[in-house]
Amino acid sequence: MSAATKWLRPGYARHPGDAVRLVVGTLILLATAAAVHADHVGVRETDAFRVVNDLGLPSWTNQAVWLVMQLGVIGAVPVVAAVALGLRKWRLAFDAVLAAGSVYLIAKLVKEFVQRGRPQTLLDHVHILGEPARGLGYVSGHSAVAVALATVASPYLGRRGRRVAWTLAAAVCLSRMYVGAHLPLDVLGGAAIGWAAGGLVHLAIGAPETRPSLARLRRVLEDHGFEAAELHPVGSNRRGTFCYVTDDDAGSGLFVKVVPREWRDTDLVYRAWRWLAGQLRARPPSFATPLHKAEHEASMALLAAAGGVSVPQVLLVRSFGNGAGLLVERRLRGPTLAERGAGQLGDELLAATWRH
Repeated sequence: MSAATKWLRPGYARHPGDAVRLVVGTLILLATAAAVHADHVGVRETDAFRVVNDLGLPSWTNQAVWLVMQLGVIGAVPVVAAVALGLRKWRLAFDAVLAAGSVYLIAKLVKEFVQRGRPQTLLDHVHILGEPARGLGYVSGHSAVAVALATVASPYLGRRGRRVAWTLAAAVCLSRMYVGAHLPLDVLGGAAIGWAAGGLVHLAIGAPETRPSLARLRRVLEDHGFEAAELHPVGSNRRGTFCYVTDDDAGSGLFVKVVPREWRDTDLVYRAWRWLAGQLRARPPSFATPLHKAEHEASMALLAAAGGVSVPQVLLVRSFGNGAGLLVERRLRGPTLAERGAGQLGDELLAATWRH
């Protein structure tokens, strides 16, 4: 373990995808800032703004639009932190305050550097819903806060929770254009800051790993008739797997391998980056699911056994939990070659080992 990761809490790790978010978010911010003009709006940006601002939703949706926008105000940060604390997700509360709180201040600073007005000062016939927004427009602080909250919350949520979080963040961004408060580049720049800030927080202090709980693992094993009251971790998880053994006799003991569902390895941004890097190296990466990895190892063991190699007996292969792969084999006990004395390493043993 490197010195840079020794202080990370157990169960938390850094992910290269967060570095991608930080870099891409920063580049989008710089690109949108360079495209912004203080006294006029480009044709394409104007057209994109009109599409949203001219929607003309029924009046009964105004309260819903206002409520959605509150997810992007600075007051939403302590609310999200309080909810996280109520759910005993202490790190999520800290991440939300650190990322969304700081990004709100950064957005204020960017406004002073870019000096862009609101839509009604740059365009004609802007539909304003509610009180007209004052001050500078680029970047959208609402978008920055909402996207930062969604970014830091994503590793703590399940698949449905992440979809809800990002749908709400997108709704905040669109609502700011619908009410006439921001132009598209304002919203895109704000979202980029929030995205980069969330990635930076996870890159600096880590994000939770997607390790299934031992209680759920025991229930799955018991459902299939295996006694697994005591599971002891063995080996390391450098290859993204977690291995456990039971203390039963050699004939009934279990070796259990769990391949967690690393959703962060399969999100769109990281997959796109890995695909691009793979194309440049002419070695496209593989994105096999955890179940496929477990099935592949089991099939290799069965083929080896059919060829006369002494391998553990495969007892179970399946997925469980949030898409994790599970492989259960009969545990084999025995010393390693390093544990044997020099006098026990005869030609017959070495020849048999080489043959296998």
